[in-house]
Amino acid sequence: MPLSLMLNRDAHRPEQSRAGNSPAGTFYRRVVDVIAGAFMLLLTLPLFVLTALVVRLSGPGPLLCPELCLGAGGQVFGLLTFRGPMAAYSSALPLKLTALGRLIHLTRVDQLPVFLNLVRGDLTLVGPCPQPLNTPGAQEAAKFGAYLKPGQKPGLTGWCGRN
Repeated sequence: MPLSLMLNRDAHRPEQSRAGNSPAGTFYRRVVDVIAGAFMLLLTLPLFVLTALVVRLSGPGPLLCPELCLGAGGQVFGLLTFRGPMAAYSSALPLKLTALGRLIHLTRVDQLPVFLNLVRGDLTLVGPCPQPLNTPGAQEAAKFGAYLKPGQKPGLTGWCGRN
C-alpha cells in the first residue's frame, strides 16, 4: 500500500470522506445539533434557572458574558458563559470570586449557556475547540484561515472525546 494511502486512510474512499461536506450531511449535522442542544437545555433548565438567579442576585452586571471566539469562515461569535459572582473586598484590591462563584466555576455550571450557542448554530457537537480571540496568534490564524477548515465550525466537544 502506498505511503500516501496509509497516511490518509480515507483517500481511497472518496464517497465517505466527502459525505460530511454534502448539503444533506450539513443539514443532518445541524438537525442533530439543534435537537441535542434543545434536549440538554431542557434537561438542565432547573440548574440553569437557579444559577441565573444566583448570578443576578450576586450583584450588578450582565447575566451572561460572551467570550469572543473564532468561528466558521473566520467569523467572530460570543461563546456564552454565566458571569461569576464576585465580591470587592476593598477598593484597592481587584474583585474576587465568592465561595458560591468558585463552586459554580469548579462544577462548570457556568458553562451551561454554551448550549445556547449550539442551538444558535455557532458551535457543532464535535469539532475543534473554540479559539478565543485573546490568545496569542489568534488574530493571525483568523487572517490566514489556519485554525479551521473552510466551512468548519468549532465544537462543543473535541475530536478526542469522540473516540
